[in-house]
Amino acid sequence: MRRMLAAMLISGFVVVACGSDETSDEERYEASRATLDEIVALLDDPSQVGTEEDVAAAIAAHATEDAVMYDTAFPAEISYEESFFNTLYAGTMDATLDVTHSWLSDDGSEGGALWLWSGTNAVGNPFEIAGISLIDFDENGKVAYELVTYPHPSEYVREAVTGAGTE
Repeated sequence: MRRMLAAMLISGFVVVACGSDETSDEERYEASRATLDEIVALLDDPSQVGTEEDVAAAIAAHATEDAVMYDTAFPAEISYEESFFNTLYAGTMDATLDVTHSWLSDDGSEGGALWLWSGTNAVGNPFEIAGISLIDFDENGKVAYELVTYPHPSEYVREAVTGAGTE
């Protein structure tokens, strides 16, 4: 009986010891919240990091090395850094992303943001489009994948960004 109890205690200790190296839901939530907050801060004041390339790199620093963004209006998986550069600065684009609301699941594995993308498009016309990002976070709270979608038809979004704009 003592041997069985000792084996159970040792087994329980091993499970506890193994589990202590893993990130708890609370830790993951806090790390993911910090990631979202830091990305929003960079979008609110991109001048804090320097050049356009520096802004995209600073945002991408909060993502995993292989993180991609998939945009439903421009269907392709693009690296996180390149996707933010294209969204804000590609060609003659001069745009901003204003996050109006963000959220996280209780365990910090998923989240999202509601935002307004606006500025001057690639041909010099003003545009303003609302959108939603759905985000997967890794166990360390870094962005692993982001899906971008809109409450508009894809053709409308493409025309707004590459053609006549929205005004």
